[in-house]
Amino acid sequence: MLETQTLTSPIKLDSADFPNVLLKLSAEGWKPALFESQRSFLTLAGVADKLVTIPTSREYRSSASSGIMGGDIFFRDDDMYYFIIVNAGARAVVDPYGRLMYRGEENSQPTLEVGIVSDSALGLEERLRAFVASVENSLKSSVDGRKARHMNFEWSEFKPRTARLDRLIQSEEKQSELKLNKACIAPDELSAANALSMKLARETLIELSQAVFVRERDFFNRKPKSQDEIKDALKELRNAKLLNVEYLLECRRNNVALTRLKDVEKLKSPEVAGLTCASCGNTFESELLSEGYSLSDLGRKMSRQSYWMTIWVTSLLNKLGVPLETILWNVSEAGDEVDILVDFLGQLWIFELKDREFGSGDAYPLNYRQVRYRATKAIIITTEKVSRDAKRVFDEVIREARRPERSVPIVILNEL
Repeated sequence: MLETQTLTSPIKLDSADFPNVLLKLSAEGWKPALFESQRSFLTLAGVADKLVTIPTSREYRSSASSGIMGGDIFFRDDDMYYFIIVNAGARAVVDPYGRLMYRGEENSQPTLEVGIVSDSALGLEERLRAFVASVENSLKSSVDGRKARHMNFEWSEFKPRTARLDRLIQSEEKQSELKLNKACIAPDELSAANALSMKLARETLIELSQAVFVRERDFFNRKPKSQDEIKDALKELRNAKLLNVEYLLECRRNNVALTRLKDVEKLKSPEVAGLTCASCGNTFESELLSEGYSLSDLGRKMSRQSYWMTIWVTSLLNKLGVPLETILWNVSEAGDEVDILVDFLGQLWIFELKDREFGSGDAYPLNYRQVRYRATKAIIITTEKVSRDAKRVFDEVIREARRPERSVPIVILNEL
């Protein structure tokens, strides 16, 4: 899994100063990939001495589409580093053609952003700090002395923009019909979701949920060929606290149910053990005791509306670097509901979760939600498959779109 860390600091720097900073970094052993590629091209063209320190090429001009005023990437060992100047006052807007743009606010302060991307978390912060020290030194020694005297680097950890989620949360305060929940993962729910991500454990829980109480021997009698696998699935469910283990006391003569006990030790107490069966006259302590299962409160919660999938997918996103504060659950308005909504790195993703086959009846509502929220990508996660009819609906939607280039492909993950 890739590990990332980003630091930002407000700074006064013009895009015209960038080549001098990059040349200084290059001299210190940090080779800027984009800048060095340009220098190599000029060398091959025989005009290396024509390299100017104040660029006129578009690489270093302020980009209206991203808010980036200049930047470059660096590679060292197995890590990738980057160094950019962004317009801190830039805000995301959608132009009349549907393109996501960043427009700067007047008199906004530029922000220096430095980050690292690595496949190892060990020593990640120390490696980033070493790069940051080189960036600071290069900035102070390569720009005009009057600017350098006023440079005071105050680094803070970067927090991804969640502009569209913020607007949704603000609108909730004004609209009583809009409902949403911020992502929050409890340890016991995560353990339960991981157990239910296994198909046999999930099917076992569903079967047990259809009855109030199931004796263990009756459950195994219905599945004689896979008892070892079922035992493992039951163990997983019990360890995840999805099942309650209870005991059924029955008359030995005619198998009439006498009582259910949550604690077998209660049968040894005088007030229970001394009771007499009305059918055979024997005391309760001498009757037949069978172990069985019922769903726990957590089991009912996790199986209701595929809640386990919400926890499981959210946990995977978080492990991949998506902060929990950028994730909303069960966003609903006027009867229409989005399972998971993610606003991360300037993109909005919709996740549709199905603990069954995704059919054509699900396709049209998903397409509506994607348009309604202007989602960058809609992702279907199903435990079975996406039907042919549903795929046909998506094909029709793309063909009928006025601007096909704006159509976002559906990413499908199935067979959990």
